[in-house]
Amino acid sequence: MTWDARYAAGPLYHGPAPPPPFPLPPGALALDLGCGAGKSLAALRAAFPAARVLGLDASRPGLLRAVGPVVQADAGALPVRDAACGAVRIHHLLGHLDAATRAACAREVERVLQPGAWLEVREFAVGDLRMRARDDVRGGVRLHHFEVQEVRALFPRCSGLACVEERRVRFSDAPRRVATLRVRKEHVDKVGSSSLT
Repeated sequence: MTWDARYAAGPLYHGPAPPPPFPLPPGALALDLGCGAGKSLAALRAAFPAARVLGLDASRPGLLRAVGPVVQADAGALPVRDAACGAVRIHHLLGHLDAATRAACAREVERVLQPGAWLEVREFAVGDLRMRARDDVRGGVRLHHFEVQEVRALFPRCSGLACVEERRVRFSDAPRRVATLRVRKEHVDKVGSSSLT
């Protein structure tokens, strides 16, 4: 079953998405990449009512369940101009892409981020309780589990926190593990050095 079929069949996930761990000024554009039916999109809009929040996803049935401005688009070719975004949030999208599309998506994300803009990424990590293999296909959907350094390497023009968040659950000896980035796109000066000032 593809993502289109899954979303067409009904809601997939319940409960609120975590609030964004970054600031965003009024009027700034925040992009929720791989927004699906809008779970994380709703959290961004609640946190930043004065910002412009846009959801992008390849699945039309998913987007039909989302609320607010959304665009159907390919993660490897974002319909957003250069340096337009004050923040990009990616929750559990990269692991569903093949390696070439993951790399293209990461290049596109760095292209649309303004210097100093925030990027938050959350992807299932190696050792997560749901992991059967690093690369798996479940119900027609690709699933890759990441080492945190692997996620970090996708975004070389960004600097900040890269870690694995681990949470124990009652029903399994294995934990939930999520590779997380909270980074900012670097400012690059004329001689090629970079900083976040």
